[in-house]
Amino acid sequence: MSVQTERAVDYRFKFLYAIGMIIVVCCHSDGGGLNLFYDWFSPYAYVLALFVFCSGYFYRDGSETDLGAYLLRKVKRLLVPLYLWNCFYALLVLVLRPLGFSIGLAPSFRTLVLMPLYEGSQFEYNLGSWFVAPLFFLELFNVLFRRVFRVAGSRRRELAAFAAYLLLGVLGIYLARSGFRRGWEQTLVRSLYFLPFYGLGLLYRRVLERYDTLPHAVYFAVVLLLQYVLIIVVGHVPAYTISLCDNFNDGLLTPFITGALGIAFWLRVARLVESTLARDKCFNAIADNTFSIMTNHFLGFMLVKAGFAFLKRTTSHCQAFDMELFRSDLVYFYLPGGKLFTLFYVAAGLAVPILMQKLVDRVKRLLFTRPTT
Repeated sequence: MSVQTERAVDYRFKFLYAIGMIIVVCCHSDGGGLNLFYDWFSPYAYVLALFVFCSGYFYRDGSETDLGAYLLRKVKRLLVPLYLWNCFYALLVLVLRPLGFSIGLAPSFRTLVLMPLYEGSQFEYNLGSWFVAPLFFLELFNVLFRRVFRVAGSRRRELAAFAAYLLLGVLGIYLARSGFRRGWEQTLVRSLYFLPFYGLGLLYRRVLERYDTLPHAVYFAVVLLLQYVLIIVVGHVPAYTISLCDNFNDGLLTPFITGALGIAFWLRVARLVESTLARDKCFNAIADNTFSIMTNHFLGFMLVKAGFAFLKRTTSHCQAFDMELFRSDLVYFYLPGGKLFTLFYVAAGLAVPILMQKLVDRVKRLLFTRPTT
């Protein structure tokens, strides 16, 4: 997803993509040794919604006028890399099986073709890619909805469209609470859950952004007060297992309220840092490689653990490292010196996918760039 407006790069959204990706990798590495306002906003309540909000914000006006071109663009940007990386991890599972690794299902038509669209964790190493299919389907729904109801060009219609998306999101929560959480039902519920946040991104750009003028202190006070009231009302910091469509036990609207508040918090932080941190090369690299990081960060974790396995076999160090868990449990983390070592897993979970994507880009240039004469 590009973070460019019609005029220039929008560094607020560069930052949002980067911080969102860092939080995802931290969540998958036992916290990552960081606490990014988790006591107020559980990342499991907003971080994936943040990516969807950004996608909605950058929806191209007029995309609904050429549905074929829009569909082709989304297939190329989302489904093609999804399936190529899925094939890569199928090969990795085959290579590692003889070495005693039991992580991931065996490659088959189901795991290669069907499960990426409704499950996403078939080979485990790429389980972060489950997010791609619901994003693809909700974007298709959005462009069809906007074409049928001719939403563009009217503030009232934009508000009505968001209200419709919110109702569909509530339906998704209701279905999840009613047990619709298996197979293709997951794809439906995930897409419905994300739909209001995509609509919020659209609404923010077209209607709300012009009114986002509160002083920083007042803005943060309002957001934190609303989140505090919500925590008091529901009795805990809201958090959900979106991948499994589970834990929606605190109301049909609560997931969208707390998700919107989490997004609002980081959106204003992004404005504060856009002229400094958001222009940092590392943050830009993370923001520009979110697809690869989402898909491949567990491989970065595994490479760190492979280093420990090598040291255990060849030296007297790391003898407490559990080789059996290394081969069988994707979320086993060896932490010499304590939990703060998880920060090194985070660094690998970010750096390795970026390097992988740079390698892929280089191969693509070699294969598809015509030599000049």
